[in-house]
Amino acid sequence: MNFRFISKACLLFCAAMLPGTALAAVPLTVHVDAAVMTAAGPAPDGDYGVIFSLYKDAAGGPALWQEGPYTVAVKGGALSWDLGNKVPIPPVLAAANIPGFIEVQILPDPALPRRPLGSVLTALRAAVAENLDCSGCIGAGQLDAKALADFAKTSSLAKVALSGNFADLSGGPDLSAYAKLVALAKVAISGSYNDLVDKPDLSVFAQKSGLSSVATTGVYADLNALPVLAKVGTACGSGLVVKGLAADGSLVCIAALDPSAIAADGLGAISNGLLVDVFTDKFANAGPIDVLNYNPVGFTDTLVVPDVGVSQTFSVSVDAANSDLTKFKLVLTDPNNKQYTLFDGGTPGVALQATYPAPNAPAAGDLTVWNGKNAAGTWKLQVVDNSFDVNNQSKYDGKLNSWSVNIKYLSTSKVAATGAFQFKVTDVAPVACNPSNFGAAYTSSKDNALYICNGKDFFPISLVAAGSASSPGASCKDILAKAPGSNDGTYWITGNGSGTFQVYCDMTTDGGGWTLVRNIAPNDGNSVGYNTQAFWTAQAEYGAFNNRFSNDYKSPADYLVTGTQLMIQSTNTGGAGAVLGWRRWPMINNQPRTFNSFFTTGIVAVHANDACETGASDLTNVGTTSAWDDVIRQGTCLYADINPSASGEADLIRLSTLPYNGQDNMMAGFASCIDCGAPWQGANPYQGLDRAACNSGGCSYTAISRLSSTNWQSADCVGNYCSGTYSNTITGPWNSRFFVR
Repeated sequence: MNFRFISKACLLFCAAMLPGTALAAVPLTVHVDAAVMTAAGPAPDGDYGVIFSLYKDAAGGPALWQEGPYTVAVKGGALSWDLGNKVPIPPVLAAANIPGFIEVQILPDPALPRRPLGSVLTALRAAVAENLDCSGCIGAGQLDAKALADFAKTSSLAKVALSGNFADLSGGPDLSAYAKLVALAKVAISGSYNDLVDKPDLSVFAQKSGLSSVATTGVYADLNALPVLAKVGTACGSGLVVKGLAADGSLVCIAALDPSAIAADGLGAISNGLLVDVFTDKFANAGPIDVLNYNPVGFTDTLVVPDVGVSQTFSVSVDAANSDLTKFKLVLTDPNNKQYTLFDGGTPGVALQATYPAPNAPAAGDLTVWNGKNAAGTWKLQVVDNSFDVNNQSKYDGKLNSWSVNIKYLSTSKVAATGAFQFKVTDVAPVACNPSNFGAAYTSSKDNALYICNGKDFFPISLVAAGSASSPGASCKDILAKAPGSNDGTYWITGNGSGTFQVYCDMTTDGGGWTLVRNIAPNDGNSVGYNTQAFWTAQAEYGAFNNRFSNDYKSPADYLVTGTQLMIQSTNTGGAGAVLGWRRWPMINNQPRTFNSFFTTGIVAVHANDACETGASDLTNVGTTSAWDDVIRQGTCLYADINPSASGEADLIRLSTLPYNGQDNMMAGFASCIDCGAPWQGANPYQGLDRAACNSGGCSYTAISRLSSTNWQSADCVGNYCSGTYSNTITGPWNSRFFVR
């Protein structure tokens, strides 16, 4: 801030040399009143550091007198001060009749131009005295010394003026009583406790009869509760523990561990380096941020450091780029809103990669104060670009690539093992599982599982791959419970315990845990029609597991795995067919059953007492299924019914998908309706399957699924053989996969 100084100083000390009463009447200070101005007007109110100096001349030369810096209050642009109030002004300056100039420096600015000193009435009176002409005056040289003898005659002085002795005072007080030995108590002279009058009886505190023996004898053996001392071969002493037995049967003793002597981070030492509780973590910002070209205000990026413990070493790393680092600035603000200037220009360059406070020192501020403190909280980094890149056509000039707070700390919440960690191996729980033992764990070699106490029971977690041949699950749902996060794929299961076999598990759709039981592939060259009894009712695997998606396939899980839910997926054909959509049904009353049970019980005559084999569908995802796929898009519950066999075979039920050609699963598929002329056969909105061409007289069919009761009559018919024609408007077939959970 640039100041202007208008002085009203007056020289007040020039009469200080006058003797007698004149000396007392003349002030010894110079009072200064001044106006302190800036370019914008009076200086702002506040306290300023000021230095006052007196000079002989208006410019140059040494200061004749100086005081300060002192804190001087400025209000309304006015400054007042008494020169000489702190550092006396030598009277010789006035006696020498030196013209005076005052110089004022308001820190941190340079000194202001000197101003001449004025005068006041006291100084003017002294000036008159100095200029008086004296006629016939007698000087000290003309005086006889005897004329002044009366002012220093020793005979006229009191004795004490010559001796300085208190005893030579006239009429002095008699103080002898205060130091006469005869008047003092004996203890004042001897300083002995025994010379006190009416002293307390302290003998009770030192009676030997009241003290332990060791207090009077000082003998170690008289101590009560003596520590056990080491006896070679027979006992370890205090602070020692038994390490083992020597060959002769004597005890081998070593010093016991004193926990209080262990360093705060001494876990590694006492665990032989197998455990550590000192960690180094880096807490970084979200990602790169563009730096605006010439942005003196800058932008601020923040990151939050969690409470991980007290830091042992603390640092901040920055990776940034700019066209001109000499005008690039980084300011860090800690959680207490204290600022540290990390970088403020420097050698020319375009890239900055630094870590503060070491190996790179901050431009301002001491970051080492965070060593030994908890750095939890919000940290902010301000990025300022004070340069303008004229060659840069973009509005951005560089990036803040990343920045981070790095802490090496003693953790209060976690411990890490540097080597293998082994649980106790036992087939019997080492402790009871109850709330007080929550989290207790052990491993069992009997079933290769890790058991963890949940506060009530020990919960097993398989230590071999869940669903492997050596550790099969009961179902895909069971495997997912033992190994959460399992992927879609093939696993081994036991079903109802009849042996192990491979299945495909969908571990992602609708939460996963689905076991594949069947797949119908209408484009595999094989028809599983109404007379394919092995596919529909036989309790035996149909097809090959390796071709489970490319061909018609029935898994042993179809009759060995029960579930409370059924899911049908429509997929593209082929072994790698993608899922197009799916629908889920609950079993009736949520009672577990196999999918095979749909086709072995509850089958009645055509349209006679038809009943759902499932509850109403409770969830679906139509995805990208065909508009003709009514089961996925509209199906409510699933039915099982019969198709009387013209060949005399037992009545069978079968399922399929839309036909692709007349040679493969030649039936209106699982997602079509059968309109064998008008009106519909039957009074209910059923979907079914039709293998043989219909005629106007009717056809035999099997009702499998039921459409919504409100829109079944408007459902389109696909694969209609009744009119003697076949609708071929569908682009290709799709597979149907059946799962239980």
